[in-house]
Amino acid sequence: MIRSFIAVDLPDEITEKLWKIAVLLDNPGINPVKRENMHITLKFLGNTDQTTLERIAERLKSKINLNPFFLEISGLGAFPGERNPRVVWAGTGDGAENMKQLASIVDNTAGKFGFRRERRPFVPHSTIARVKRTTGETRALIKDVIRKYSDANFGKFMVEAIKIKKSTLTREGPIYEDLHILRLEGADEP
Repeated sequence: MIRSFIAVDLPDEITEKLWKIAVLLDNPGINPVKRENMHITLKFLGNTDQTTLERIAERLKSKINLNPFFLEISGLGAFPGERNPRVVWAGTGDGAENMKQLASIVDNTAGKFGFRRERRPFVPHSTIARVKRTTGETRALIKDVIRKYSDANFGKFMVEAIKIKKSTLTREGPIYEDLHILRLEGADEP
């Protein structure tokens, strides 16, 4: 079984900016996401066999009917909120509706293979830190950083592909590996 998810990778110039903010959150109760692991998750699949992943990839190839589009990464926030933050994230601006459409295609396609459909509305974001212990200190730190960068624009990039990724859990954090790269309709071949 392969622990897997479907995502859009962020370009290096944006992850570099997000990483600089993530390290501001480095605290015993907060774990910044590694720079190389920053992405936007469209769907977490969990433990899945290789054949099913290949079938999902094939189905998605025929279902992704979006052209490449620009996506803006902007603003910071926390889930479920600043009072009891579990995740600190960078949000999206222009292009967010296209990301929602893409996530819907992925969710519906995965649903055809027995994966539970998402009940909550999709909010395109990139996790930059996970909160392990909420204390007054971690809450204050998160609140300060979010306020400072709530209107920040981290850049814009062209979304040209989605990736089915393998996630291997280690003591040092997850290691991600691309299993399938699915280009959006109209994207030039590499």
